[in-house]
Amino acid sequence: MAVENNGPLPGSGADRLPLSRQRRGVLQYLRGQSGPVTATALAQVCALHVNTVREHLDALVDDGLVVRERSAPAGRGRPAQLYRARSPQASPAREYAGLAAVLAARIARSAA
Repeated sequence: MAVENNGPLPGSGADRLPLSRQRRGVLQYLRGQSGPVTATALAQVCALHVNTVREHLDALVDDGLVVRERSAPAGRGRPAQLYRARSPQASPAREYAGLAAVLAARIARSAA
């Protein structure tokens, strides 16, 4: 039996999470970029200290709104950390919306 889900899909993480003005600005900038960005470059654009930007980026990564990746090694030293916004379609909550609907229907049937 197929279960039809006509309810609303969950919004993106940015819609559900309260973000500060600065954090929202960092996320909007990343969403406007065609590729990943370093924390240093982002700090220059946002006119913030690089450590402040890293704190915002770490929180956005923890919230699932931003993806952190390493750049390819280029000589000595640790490769740079690169950041890019996660697409709203890749939201884990969206992937589980159908499963949740099926589970809710099954529970409703068994409780009746």
